[in-house]
Amino acid sequence: MSALIEASKNKVYPPEIDLVLSNRPEAEGLPHASAAGVRTKVVDHKPFGDDREAFERALDAALREHDIEIACLAGFMRLLTSWFVDAWAGPG
Repeated sequence: MSALIEASKNKVYPPEIDLVLSNRPEAEGLPHASAAGVRTKVVDHKPFGDDREAFERALDAALREHDIEIACLAGFMRLLTSWFVDAWAGPG
């Protein structure tokens, strides 16, 4: 994630990084993103318990709330359900 933020500072790097979204409030990338002027948001997975789809629906809502078009899972270490993968697979 940090490398992507640094690369995005180059004018020839096409995508913009609009949001860093984490499922861990203590994620080390959040302060780095904030310092670089990138919005951050946390959707902690713990309150959702074993309901992975409910957690992913909250992730989806956060991404859509910020008008995110492409999600890059840099450092995201959770398995995703087919619901989330299907929702973010290809042009929407």
